Amino acid sequence: MTDRPTADPYIQALLAEDGQPVSAGARMSHVRDAIASGRAYYIDLSTVPEHKRVALIAELNELVRRAAETSAA
Repeated sequence: MTDRPTADPYIQALLAEDGQPVSAGARMSHVRDAIASGRAYYIDLSTVPEHKRVALIAELNELVRRAAETSAA
């Protein structure tokens, strides 16, 4: 790590922890940024019975994969 100052909050947190993994709060800020930019999407699955969630997530992943494949073609 260098001693030069940086404006990146992730790098600041990393430096503050002597290069160790950053706190969960810093990771959550990256999740919020991903959601805000459209790279991630939050879906509340709490109304879906637990035994059906894995299959639902697999279906959602397949939809995303097909959409990405279609847009690349």
